[in-house]
Amino acid sequence: MESRVPSVFIIVLNWNGLSDTKECLYSIARSSYPNYTSIVVDNGSTDGTVPALKSAFPDLVVIENDANLGFTGGNNIGIRYALDKGADYVWLLNNDTVIEPDTIAKLVAKGESAPDMGLVSPVIHWYHDPESIQFYLSYVDWRTYNIVNFQKEDHDRYADRARDYSLWGTALFVRRHVLESLGLLDERFFAYAEDAEYCMRVSKAGFRIDVEPTARIFHKNSRSTGSNTAPLQVYLRIRNQYLLWNAYLEGWNRVSYMRKYLGDAMSVAGTMFKTGQTTALDRCLDGIWCAFKGVTGPYDGQVRMPAALKKIWMIFLRFHPYFWSHLIQGNYRRIFGDIRVRFQNR
Repeated sequence: MESRVPSVFIIVLNWNGLSDTKECLYSIARSSYPNYTSIVVDNGSTDGTVPALKSAFPDLVVIENDANLGFTGGNNIGIRYALDKGADYVWLLNNDTVIEPDTIAKLVAKGESAPDMGLVSPVIHWYHDPESIQFYLSYVDWRTYNIVNFQKEDHDRYADRARDYSLWGTALFVRRHVLESLGLLDERFFAYAEDAEYCMRVSKAGFRIDVEPTARIFHKNSRSTGSNTAPLQVYLRIRNQYLLWNAYLEGWNRVSYMRKYLGDAMSVAGTMFKTGQTTALDRCLDGIWCAFKGVTGPYDGQVRMPAALKKIWMIFLRFHPYFWSHLIQGNYRRIFGDIRVRFQNR
């Protein structure tokens, strides 16, 4: 009797990214896997993406949103469609990626390798430097409140961290029963850190998370929101960092994390100040304020850090922001070390 081939629904989220999305879909079309369906969820594009895609790919499933619902909202619409159509696996794949012909088959094999396997990722390589790895795997360090990336050669070294592995949402391969058991992406995040939150949720529920070392994709990186210093990305990252950890820490750990968060925020704001990125700095401060105010979803400019409080932050930023960052976090050894180096270099 011939065994059933699991169905894979690939969700490609698009927002004004026609050329990238077409290249991604062409790479999927070359896949050797026999049972997949590509879905493009368009987040209110204005660049003529939808008619162009329908013309280039007549059989493509295209779901059109009237507005930009973010990474979380857009993908959730695609996930619901895939589950309704009987998907065994849902693959969230960034539109600025290309895949190899055997990538899907390798991910399915990994997913089927253990009944408790919940999330899988291929190895993510740089698009413009295909032999270099952009992301391999990471783990959640609950002691230091960090998500720590590590490379392929360190996999065995961090095997004891397997229950806390974390993956990027760039190419997140999800089994159906995980989505049915734990729900979809948290739409409060809109974009950034939602993948880490989902991995935390999956790990705490007892499902396994892993990378398939032989499967590869190639990623162009940050094509939708720009570089890591783009104002919108700065706002979402700094706000969502607090939202992420605040959701999973309790008691003293939550209080302790406050120092870590404020120190990190001071460091990020200091970088924006030192490099003269005034708009990004303004969004960073707004993001910090919105984090404490519990503002979620997209940035709409309605909730801003009060001007008086911004002036206080600017005083600290003008005078050694990294000193204040270390002081807030209690990194006294680092502070004294820096002072010693300054005196030695005089």
